[in-house]
Amino acid sequence: KQLGYLPLIPVDANDFANPANRQMWITTKNMQVLSLQSLQHPETTIDIFVNEPFDFDLEYKTSTNAELTNDISFNIVNIPALIKMKQLAGRAKDLDDIEHLKIILEEGMKQNNDQ
Repeated sequence: KQLGYLPLIPVDANDFANPANRQMWITTKNMQVLSLQSLQHPETTIDIFVNEPFDFDLEYKTSTNAELTNDISFNIVNIPALIKMKQLAGRAKDLDDIEHLKIILEEGMKQNNDQ
């Protein structure tokens, strides 16, 4: 909230801290992440996992660290783990996202092979 990020859905961000709320969102909405967006940075949506559908420690070790501001950094899950998560959700938007993520993954592999 201090950075101006608010949920894209009509919920209070503080509700995310309540495990019962998160479980209800998983059960009733098949929610995988809570998406936040800032008016100052509309191109940078932040997705916070409601529940990790993968081995957190393993993914954390191989995640990419990024910096939002000088004093705030965060980790980005790798594309294969993200694809698996979206396959589990199975919503139309997730299935479309998977196709785009596969393209990004293939382009990254091509770039690595070219180097």
